[in-house]
Amino acid sequence: MLPGPKSALYGPPLSEWPPAEAVSAPRDANRQEVAPASAAEKRVTRAAVAGCLRTLARRLDDVLPDAVASARQAWERVDALKVLDRSLSAQIAQARSALVQQATEGEPATRAAALEGLVAVDTAWGLTRLFERRLSSLIRLRVRSGNSDLLPDGRPFLDLAAALHEAARAWS
Repeated sequence: MLPGPKSALYGPPLSEWPPAEAVSAPRDANRQEVAPASAAEKRVTRAAVAGCLRTLARRLDDVLPDAVASARQAWERVDALKVLDRSLSAQIAQARSALVQQATEGEPATRAAALEGLVAVDTAWGLTRLFERRLSSLIRLRVRSGNSDLLPDGRPFLDLAAALHEAARAWS
């Protein structure tokens, strides 16, 4: 506990605060609302993020089921799984570069969308890298847990691609 009255730490009680109308900024009649170009830029930014997430998801859809299916016969194939190849890395880097530029030079709404997009793309990239590196361990843990079904309903037991598709839909 810190010494002193709580009001000194947390400010005045709500009953003593001025009404919202007294502290809100006056409306300027000449002030324009968000420019249509800014809204269009924000849509383009969101579409770029969705595109990155879809690209990662499609790549996982292409390589993961076969790698998981063959895991019981050839562990070395699972350890050699390469999801993030040069082509994919270049696509993501290009989109990321555009997001960084928008985050530094765009309108406020575009900058906010670009920053959120960078977080989403970087998180998806990091999860994919982690998944790529630890897949054989995840498969071994799954088999040891007593549930050895690696492809329930034809999809990998840890379906990162489905999660990325869902995130891409949210960004669309």
